[in-house]
Amino acid sequence: MKWLFIEANDVWMFRESRPFAAGQAFIARSVFPPYPQTMAGAIRTNILEQAGVSFEDYRRRRVNPALLAAVGAPANENQAAEIGSFRLLGPFLASRTGSSVKRFVRPPLDLMKRESDGHMQLGIATPAPQVGFETNLPFENWRPLNAPSKDRGWKEVDGWLDEDGLSAYLKGKAPSKVTDSPELFLTEEKIGLGIDYNVRTAKESLLYHAEFVRPLHTENQESGLVVGIDDQSFRLLPPNVLMLGGEGRSAYYEAITVPASIPDPKPGKIKVILTTPAFFEHGWQPNTWSHWLGHNASLISAAVGKAITISGWDLAQGSPKPMRAFVPAGSVYYFENATPCVQPFTQTPEGEPDFGALGFGGFVQTNW
Repeated sequence: MKWLFIEANDVWMFRESRPFAAGQAFIARSVFPPYPQTMAGAIRTNILEQAGVSFEDYRRRRVNPALLAAVGAPANENQAAEIGSFRLLGPFLASRTGSSVKRFVRPPLDLMKRESDGHMQLGIATPAPQVGFETNLPFENWRPLNAPSKDRGWKEVDGWLDEDGLSAYLKGKAPSKVTDSPELFLTEEKIGLGIDYNVRTAKESLLYHAEFVRPLHTENQESGLVVGIDDQSFRLLPPNVLMLGGEGRSAYYEAITVPASIPDPKPGKIKVILTTPAFFEHGWQPNTWSHWLGHNASLISAAVGKAITISGWDLAQGSPKPMRAFVPAGSVYYFENATPCVQPFTQTPEGEPDFGALGFGGFVQTNW
């Protein structure tokens, strides 16, 4: 696996999945960091363009078999979509100071904050030791999460958790700080005009409003994205420059070294925290967790964020991708009698390429 630090050439736009066209009455908002399939699509598209492959040839699979084996192939009447050997981890928001790169993740949803004597206090919610009520939920031994203390005023944490903060959290300790978004990137709203491409002039009454992301770039700090890709895809990438995001924006990338991975927890009480969105057939859960955590695993509590909808545009097919609901990053699942998870914490809809290979279902885990 190769890790890349990706820096914006100017600004980026990774538009949310709501329909948008010039003349409509809302702003085209950006998502940052982009969703995994956006990054995977950008990397695979850059590889195909570097090889001189047209989208029509790719759609018909009239491509060197070795290239298809590396980046996968689109679905057709007789074959389902394939992902080949392509694998992606992330993307993650990141900051670089000199040669040191620090990744950031959304704070776990059981991490809470409260104001105390003018200072911000952080704490971790925990499952209640026993059930204090009856429930008709479809699993036994469900326990609510208790606030870190009996004090009032505990709220959900905003912002970003760096690797030091995440390491402390996984050891059961409250992080010392949470980083606010403006310390890493800013958003800029811009006005544009719809264009009549037949005469190359502005169309009447087609004013639009779009939001762009500008990662901070100062004398001492560069913000950007970190993504992991398989060695074969890295070898096939065009040198140093990627087309990334809406409006044909570009980015520079550089291979980096990342810290060692977090050790797996011991079997038993395991907590799984999503670092990228995940898809499950029943919204926030599958039929069974045994695929990830063993046949004896029992979900006893969870802190799940509001569903996010993800779609996109299929360049090979020239059509939109299906709109699906995903569990957001930061969601937390508590299990008992579980074995450590060793594969992406997500399912894949029938007929789609492996969502785990595309970067969905990224996670960290710890004992609780």
